Amino acid sequence: MRKVAWVISPPTKGSGGFRTICSKALYLDQHGFECHFFILPGAESYKSANQVAKEIKTWFGYEPKTVSVVASIPDCFDVAIATAWNTAEYVAMQQTLTKIYFIQDFEPWFYPMGEDYLRAEQSYRLGLMPITIGRWLSMKVSKYYSGPVPYCDFGVDTSLYAHGDCRRDPKTVCAIFQPSKDRRLSSMLLEAIHLACRFDKSLNFKLFGCESRLNIDKSRVEQLGVLTISECAELYASCSVGISLSASNPSRLPFEMLASGLSVVEILGQNTEYDFNYGGMHFAQPSAEGIASALLYALDNPTTASIPMCSNNIENQMFLDAMLEYLNGDLTVAKAPIKNANSVVPIDKDLYRLSHEFKITKYQIEAEAQQPIYSNHVRLVMNFSDVFDETGEYRAACWLKPDQSDLQWHSFSVIDNCLTADIDLPEIDSDSLLRIHLYAFGSMSDEPIFIGEITQLLSMQPCTDTNLHIRKISFGNYKFQIEFNNSRSYGNDPGTFSAISSLKRFFNH
Repeated sequence: MRKVAWVISPPTKGSGGFRTICSKALYLDQHGFECHFFILPGAESYKSANQVAKEIKTWFGYEPKTVSVVASIPDCFDVAIATAWNTAEYVAMQQTLTKIYFIQDFEPWFYPMGEDYLRAEQSYRLGLMPITIGRWLSMKVSKYYSGPVPYCDFGVDTSLYAHGDCRRDPKTVCAIFQPSKDRRLSSMLLEAIHLACRFDKSLNFKLFGCESRLNIDKSRVEQLGVLTISECAELYASCSVGISLSASNPSRLPFEMLASGLSVVEILGQNTEYDFNYGGMHFAQPSAEGIASALLYALDNPTTASIPMCSNNIENQMFLDAMLEYLNGDLTVAKAPIKNANSVVPIDKDLYRLSHEFKITKYQIEAEAQQPIYSNHVRLVMNFSDVFDETGEYRAACWLKPDQSDLQWHSFSVIDNCLTADIDLPEIDSDSLLRIHLYAFGSMSDEPIFIGEITQLLSMQPCTDTNLHIRKISFGNYKFQIEFNNSRSYGNDPGTFSAISSLKRFFNH
C-alpha cells in the first residue's frame, strides 16, 4: 500500500479548503493509499498533534492513519503533498521522490505586496508537482511551470445539494460572510445588503460563515454563524438567491448553491470566467451598487444551473488521475525558467547548503517544542564563557496564558561556573504552551537585549517517562540547556541529575 504524507497547518472550524483536503485523502484511502497528516512544525505550536487529530475528526469527519509533528517525513512515504504556501518549502526539503503541491488559491493575493507575498509566490518555484482546484487557478499559476498544470473541477455532493421539492422564500437571500478573509469582500457585501434593504423593504438576508456578530438590523439580517454541510443544504433549500463573492479563486459554495437550485450572485472577473459554465449565475460589477443590482435582477429573473453539476467523486478522481500520472512518470511539470531582461545572480551552492541546514535545525526545534511533555519545573542553564558580563544581569520572562496575565520574571544566578534559573510551573487544566523570553540587562543601560524565545507545549497528563526531558538551543553565542522535571524540589532531590553532571553531558555533547 502506497503511503501519502499530507503536510498541513492546523485547520479552523468550517474551513472549506481543509474539507477539500479531507475529501481527497478519504478518496485516496478508498483507492489503495494510506494517508497520514503531518503538521508543519511551528504552525500553531500551542496545539498538540493529538488535539489537531480530534479537531479534524470532529469538524470534518475524517480520521487520517496518523497525525504527527516531525522534523522530517520518514523515507517510507511514496508521496508528500504540500497544501498551502507555507508547507511547500518543508515538502521540497523532504527525501520523498514524488512531491505534489495541491494549490487551492493564488495565495500571494492574500497579502499586501511584501515579504509574505513574495514567499507565497516563491512556493511555485520550488519544483513541486502542481495540481490545482479549478481551471482559472491552473491558468494563473501555469506561468511558474514549464507545461500545462493539471486541475480538478469543483465538485459537489450531489446527494446532499439537490433541487428537491422545497418551499423557497422568494424574498430571502443567503450570503457567505467572512470578514477575516479580504478576498470575500465582506464590507462591499454589507454595503450592498444595506442598499438592497433600502430599495426593497421586503427582503431578508441570512449571513453565515463567521461566528462573530455584527451590530446590524436583526429584523432584516439573520446571522447564523458557522454552519455544518447539512445545515448549509437546509439553508440553500429555503432561499431563492445565494451570494458568494471572491476576488481570487472561487469558493466551493456557489457550486453547492447552484446544485441546490439557487440563483447565484458573484463578482465578474478573470477569476470567474473559467469555472462557472453551468448557468444560473448573475455576475456583478465589483462595487456595492453592482452587487445589489445583480441581486435584485436575480430575484426578478430566477435561473438555475442548466446542466448537471460535477460531483465530488469526479473531482476526486481527477485529483487521483493527476497524482498517478506524476507517480508513474507520465506527467512532468517542471518549474519554468526565469524570463527577465536583467540577469539574475545564481544562488551560491555553499550558501544554499548552509540555508538548508538552518531550516532543518529550525524544523527540528519547532517539532520538538510541539511534542507535549508533563513538567512542573524548568531549569535553564547557560554557558556564559564567551558572552557573560559580570556587571550585567540575565533574566527570563515566562508565561502560559495567551494574555500574559501570569507573566513572571526569573533571574539567573551563577552555579558551577554557569548561569542557572529555576522556574516552578503552575498546575494546568489543559495542554498549554509555555513561553520563555530571555534577556540580557547591561550595566550601562536600562534597555534589555532580547536573546531569544523558548517554547514548549506542556501536557496536563503525567507521562509514563519520568526522566528528565532535556532540550538544547543556541541563540548566536548563547547556548542554553533546558531541563524539564516533575519535581519542584529539583535541586535537593537526589533522584535528579545534579547541575554539574548534567552540564558535563551538555558541554561534552
